[in-house]
Amino acid sequence: MGKMKELSAILDSMVECGNALVTSANALKDLCENIVSCGNTLQNAANALKDFYSSVTEEEPKAALPKKETTPKKETEKTYTLEEVRAILSAKSKAGFREQVKEMITKRGVDNLTKLDSSEYPSLVKEVEGLTNG
Repeated sequence: MGKMKELSAILDSMVECGNALVTSANALKDLCENIVSCGNTLQNAANALKDFYSSVTEEEPKAALPKKETTPKKETEKTYTLEEVRAILSAKSKAGFREQVKEMITKRGVDNLTKLDSSEYPSLVKEVEGLTNG
């Protein structure tokens, strides 16, 4: 009978240890989700700052600059990853444009972003960034 009590105590300890592991794993999962969310927020902020400052130009005196003959540059379209597009759309959805964002996705013939062809990302982002509260 003594061995049964000993085995029972060992099994109880194992159960407690397993429960502690599950609790820790859940806490770690939540922490990782928060880190990803913070990363997406930082990325959106960085992109917004980049867009803002890339559109700001300082006027320089034209006489101070020598005239160069330049050929017009083709504007290259920015490429986006699924994660970048998801973060941009998520931010707009949270800003009150959830239905409009959903419509923009469905009008492209898919019911969710993961099914959208990556060649559509630039036009979708451009359209979504045009949503304003004005």
